[in-house]
Amino acid sequence: AVVSTQSTGGSVVTVWDVNSGGRMLKLSNAHSDQEITCINIDSRGRRLLTGARNGHVKIWNFNNGHCLKMLEGTMEAEVTGITAFSDKNVIYTAGWNKCINVYRDDSETFHLKAQTAGWRGGNVHKEDILTTAYCPPNLLATASVSRPPSQVRGL
Repeated sequence: AVVSTQSTGGSVVTVWDVNSGGRMLKLSNAHSDQEITCINIDSRGRRLLTGARNGHVKIWNFNNGHCLKMLEGTMEAEVTGITAFSDKNVIYTAGWNKCINVYRDDSETFHLKAQTAGWRGGNVHKEDILTTAYCPPNLLATASVSRPPSQVRGL
């Protein structure tokens, strides 16, 4: 599947079938009037995660488009990266707040809040985090325009 987003006319997420080119799923107004700034799929391929300019992240059922959870941002700052580890029950987000946010991914809670003690690495970026990349089995790389521009962290 291919996942695309569109921000004009409301935030829209579309999932396309790679073989046929047909639309499999469409989420209209996924983040109301907020622009979608990043997307990812969890490690089991069951959930779609979308981040928005206002710092909120939503978790969707990848098969039927049902919103499963909403993650509250620590501040109104664009989310530029989301990494979900289903086997560890944890979700990491990063963005224009210059830090990594950690959410405990439990099955009981709909609205998740960042855990202040979850990331022990401190705030090492002096500028906005522009992107993240997961490097299996346990490294998360982040990048910004600050010096040093990149950080690699063990999870």
